Amino acid sequence: MTDDIGEHDGRDGSATIALDSHFARFIERQVTSGQYETANDVVQAGLRLLEEHQHKVAALEAALIEGELSGAAEPFDNDDFVKRMQQKHGR
Repeated sequence: MTDDIGEHDGRDGSATIALDSHFARFIERQVTSGQYETANDVVQAGLRLLEEHQHKVAALEAALIEGELSGAAEPFDNDDFVKRMQQKHGR
């Protein structure tokens, strides 16, 4: 089962979307609770979160690739590092 929300008018960027009953009820609850004024506001908030999530995933992927391309890891002696930092910073 799907419910359509929104109106389609190619001039203003609006579109009709089909939702299953789960998401249609979710949107209705958000509007009814007063958290959002319209179904459009709920959808836009969700899309903003999705966009933010995708940017974070892309940044993580880029960092992983950068790390892989940086070469093999060198051995790390944590105790030596702590001693050097204590000496350097006087603790």
